[in-house]
Amino acid sequence: MTNQLAPSMPQGFQACSLIAPADAAVRLCLVGRAKPDPVTGWFVLIRETFEARVFLGCLTDQRGHVLQWVQIAIQSPDFATDGPEALRQHWNNHLLDMRWKATCRAASATAEESVISGSWEIDPPVPMFFDIAAGQLRAFVDPDSGQTWTLCRDDALLAANGLPAYSTSLFRYLHIRSADGQDLFLAVQDDAPQNQNVQALRDAVSAHGLIPWNAGGYLLHVRRFSSFPVEHFLDVLGGATYEGLPVGKMPADFDRIGEVLRETGEKAGSGTVFLGRHGKRGRIIESLHLKLKFLADAVRQTQIAVRHLQRPILNLRCSSFQVEMADPAVALPFLWTAQARLIDCGDATKLEFADAHAVVFMRGSKTAPGVYQPIVEGRDMSTDQAVLRLRGVTAEADGGCFVDGTLSNLQSVVPRLDDLVCLRVGVDNQRILLAGAVESDSALASGEYRFRSMRQPVSPAVAEALKTAAGSTLQPVWLQCVARMDTAYDLYSIAVLALRVLVVHAENPLPVVVDELHSLARQIAIEHASDRPLGARILDVITRDSRWNQSLGSHHVFRSTDTAEQNGDLIPLQLWAEILALVVEMIPAAGPDSLCRAYGTIPPAALANVFDPVTDKLDRLLIQTRSLIVIDWQVNREVHAVIRRFQMGM
Repeated sequence: MTNQLAPSMPQGFQACSLIAPADAAVRLCLVGRAKPDPVTGWFVLIRETFEARVFLGCLTDQRGHVLQWVQIAIQSPDFATDGPEALRQHWNNHLLDMRWKATCRAASATAEESVISGSWEIDPPVPMFFDIAAGQLRAFVDPDSGQTWTLCRDDALLAANGLPAYSTSLFRYLHIRSADGQDLFLAVQDDAPQNQNVQALRDAVSAHGLIPWNAGGYLLHVRRFSSFPVEHFLDVLGGATYEGLPVGKMPADFDRIGEVLRETGEKAGSGTVFLGRHGKRGRIIESLHLKLKFLADAVRQTQIAVRHLQRPILNLRCSSFQVEMADPAVALPFLWTAQARLIDCGDATKLEFADAHAVVFMRGSKTAPGVYQPIVEGRDMSTDQAVLRLRGVTAEADGGCFVDGTLSNLQSVVPRLDDLVCLRVGVDNQRILLAGAVESDSALASGEYRFRSMRQPVSPAVAEALKTAAGSTLQPVWLQCVARMDTAYDLYSIAVLALRVLVVHAENPLPVVVDELHSLARQIAIEHASDRPLGARILDVITRDSRWNQSLGSHHVFRSTDTAEQNGDLIPLQLWAEILALVVEMIPAAGPDSLCRAYGTIPPAALANVFDPVTDKLDRLLIQTRSLIVIDWQVNREVHAVIRRFQMGM
């Protein structure tokens, strides 16, 4: 094997040193373009997650040779304005930093060997800017004083200069102290409050030919990067080819995986596939085993992250993972070295309420649920005719307050005790948002609910107006109930992921397959029989009606020019029925066989436990598929074909 997964900088790209002394043996660099892309700019943006923008980077030696590709995630505050209104006033820089550190710890727990740890996960790095003329990243140095602008996190200093505190707001300021002792600031955000000592950052750097990259000194997270996207990896397992990672108009094979696959794809015993010497048909069982192995890795990665974060993922999907490969070696099956790694811990936000026994997990993104997220049939969740009787208001010295009241006239809305209840009320000629929880035990009349808000940041004038209004009635009040979310949503996403892994390809698209799965689940629920295992009942259904085989058949595991019947011969129908049974079980609230009977009912302390039966069954399925690989399949192929035709009634 001459071609290894040796990293090599593709033509048209360059390494821009990010964090390293000039004499460092290894340098962390950002990968930039020699010429800016008209759409994506100077740098390679890999993806955007709920809380980060992720760029392509690398580790280089002193000579500039690439040692390893990495992905550099930059903390992003943009998500703080997404999602339900209740979240918009929840966030501040301190909470963003706490969430980021928790996410970094979870990443280390799921794949410690892939994470490159540094102080940048805990302490803000020096704000960096791209020098267009030099083609490199650098800090912004004040030309008059020679000082480097750094992020100001000193709340007292900011307050003394009439600026919002770092810890209780989302605003950020860069700071230096001039030679005469004057504090000078640069406002990172365009809408940040300014005064005579503050200048807009955008105006200050543009005159020096600098483009902001991490101008706000946001925290970073660095981990290994694989240029083998999950979607392409699954397609390769299904018999497709791979050219490289799409970057701009042309694919860039950063890890040379495409080159390795092309060189080894047709060579017997080359290390690409264990059963490659038997041709495409010999790869069917192996493809099933490797696909189940990927799925088992993905479930375990999700479970570990949930256990460490103590919150669900909520937007789990195929791109939440990456595939990491080991260097090819003699007689080692190359694709068998693949490992699934969770690279996006999701957008769930955990809210806990003072004086209420409620924990609510909310999806923070405005993005509409896609095929990987369930559409849960809900009740009427909002009204604009509610009535709020203010019982009391507790104001704090730092500008926060708690509101206690009684809700009535909720129309058809019936709040649950674990819902997040959002109110928009008019006070002091302005509308403010209150978010909290309800209880019915202490209410005096039927249909009324006692409401307690979580801490609400308000101006002193609004706090005083609320205190003055105590004892009065506010109406009409807009009210919305946000249902509690949990890992049942993640379990559904994994069920959809299983379909993507096992049976989806260009001629069998995911939306169609998901719809067929729901139909199968409904049919199984109608014919439920508690005295028979689910796998046996699914076997009955798919053998008596061949239409289920069109979208959910085992012949979709590996695509070839052979007929569907020939492609499915090597996978025992009973085994395939057990695999479909697991997928059906993972659909919450689909019937008596579902592992979760309803959404939003898993206790916060048991969020990770829902994955236990899934991992157990995947382990058993892997043992079964592995046993099929080591048998003499050439001798038994005809037997499998006869049995399958008999089971299908052909």
